[in-house]
Amino acid sequence: MILEQESLPYLKGDKFSKGYFFRLPSGENAFEDRISWFERHVRGKTLLDAGCADHSTQAIERKRKMGTWLHEKLRKASSFCAGVDVSTDAVHYMKNVLHLPHVFCGHLLETPQLKEYQKWDVIVLGEILEHTDNPVEFLRSILEIYPEVNELLVSVPNALRFQNFVFNLANVECINSDHRYWFTPYTLAKVCVRAGWAIGEWGLVNSVKLDSGGVQNLLKRYWLKRFPMFRDTIVARLLRL
Repeated sequence: MILEQESLPYLKGDKFSKGYFFRLPSGENAFEDRISWFERHVRGKTLLDAGCADHSTQAIERKRKMGTWLHEKLRKASSFCAGVDVSTDAVHYMKNVLHLPHVFCGHLLETPQLKEYQKWDVIVLGEILEHTDNPVEFLRSILEIYPEVNELLVSVPNALRFQNFVFNLANVECINSDHRYWFTPYTLAKVCVRAGWAIGEWGLVNSVKLDSGGVQNLLKRYWLKRFPMFRDTIVARLLRL
């Protein structure tokens, strides 16, 4: 999905509205899942996967068994893939148990050897922005620290997803305790534009593949096709201006 040009003045701050309607077309990419979206955009590219370790070794093994570990999928789809993560134990596990050589322990913005290791076509930020204290400054710093990188692939949980609506009915919020933010399609676009990136493609996808069998799954597929704002995940392909 391509961002409508009429939205840009609002995203840049040149125009203001107390009730701006940021509309999404229904039906587009209705059954694409988060991992497939990333795979589509990294094929044949050299990439750096930020936050590659998914919090813990337990999370890595759980997702490997389910076939949903993003870093593994990125390695298979790209021409070259390295990873960086702040979790010492998880990076040690990836290097010494899974025998992945191109993995670094550290912060994306504070690990100098990442710049010298490879010329990256793209940096992947899968569920990273909601963990940062200042997402605008974080994205702006990538522009400065990685001048050779012309593309970012971003995904964040959708604040408007259907699961959150269900939890609202119980008067609870179910959230990763390390998250600082919830993003909507507009607020993610606003953060990216304010940070100095152009939005090449964006949209809403499902966190996992949707099963096409059974009445319940058919209803879910219809619902998420008709009302994309209820999908789990917001994705954006960002380009250097």
